[in-house]
Amino acid sequence: MTSLATRLPGPTQLVVGRRAAASCLPAFLPCGQSRSQGAAGAGTSRATVAAAAARNGKPWTPSPGSLPPLPYSVASVDDALASLDSTLPTTAPPLPVAGEEGALHCAQQSSRAPWWDELSSSESDSEHGLEPWRDDPYWTPDRPGLCGADGQEDGRSRRSDRRPAKAQRGPSTMATVTDPVTGVAFPAQQAFWKNGMLTCVGAGVRVKKVGFLSIKAYAVCQYIDIEAASAATSKPGCEAAAQQLLQGGAFTRVLQMHMVRDVTGDQFSQTLDEVMRPLMQGDSADLDAFCAFLSGHPLTTGTQITFMRHADGSLDVCVRAAGDTTPYNQLQPGLTITAPRLGDTLWSLFLAPKGPTPEARKAWLEAVAKLGA
Repeated sequence: MTSLATRLPGPTQLVVGRRAAASCLPAFLPCGQSRSQGAAGAGTSRATVAAAAARNGKPWTPSPGSLPPLPYSVASVDDALASLDSTLPTTAPPLPVAGEEGALHCAQQSSRAPWWDELSSSESDSEHGLEPWRDDPYWTPDRPGLCGADGQEDGRSRRSDRRPAKAQRGPSTMATVTDPVTGVAFPAQQAFWKNGMLTCVGAGVRVKKVGFLSIKAYAVCQYIDIEAASAATSKPGCEAAAQQLLQGGAFTRVLQMHMVRDVTGDQFSQTLDEVMRPLMQGDSADLDAFCAFLSGHPLTTGTQITFMRHADGSLDVCVRAAGDTTPYNQLQPGLTITAPRLGDTLWSLFLAPKGPTPEARKAWLEAVAKLGA
């Protein structure tokens, strides 16, 4: 910290008995003195200078050739400048230089500026498990750093830009089973109106041939009670045993369809009636009620139809309209068929080798065959 005596041109109170030319007078003007008056230099009247000095508490006795004292205290200005210097940031630490013994030494710094930690520093990379500049989006091979407004990098890189993003809090992503053809995703586990949590064992698509066209009608998946199914057999081992377990096992299972094109309830129910009636062996009352229930619902894209077959053979039917996101454990079936014949027929249709959803059937049998393994 240098004294004001060495900073300001011209004499100060610290210089005693020194004469100076008028051109060397300091640029500071006494209070009440205009700039035009100050330009007069040595021609300033003694009365004006004496009055200005008196107003500032600095008595002045005029003497030939002497200069008036400054209307401020040098010590007070030095103190103010010293206080100002203490608040200014220090410069960045110098780069390391090689010492006499080959070791690297840095000039000792009394303090570090608060912004220095935000500048590029490879030592901060190890704190976050990063290699230097590896995750810096502004990295350049010759000189890593941030790009300025003119597009030129300025050799700096903030640690916040290279720091891994913190995980955002929010609902966790639910595991799903996706049909690869339609892209429809079913929850990997789902709770329905009864029988607890069930597990999805595979999904597929219903493709209907119309001339040379293949029309996707719906995606379908099957949920089963894994614990009950595993207890029903020690090890199915093959697809035939897995099919027998899915067909007649005493555990809860669900077929769920997700419509991917608009059809009417009549069209859907008539298709099921045509293929299921021959298999009902004359027991048509339950099939009629089943088809009548489906006919009363518009099956637009996004509508879900759920068939739950209980361990006692009874069948529940639930239709959830497109856009409805009510959880199934808060819904109730719209139709219940207590006789086991209808459920047996529906499952035998989808488990047949030439059934409507061969890819889904393959996935179901492969998954169930691994139970108990």
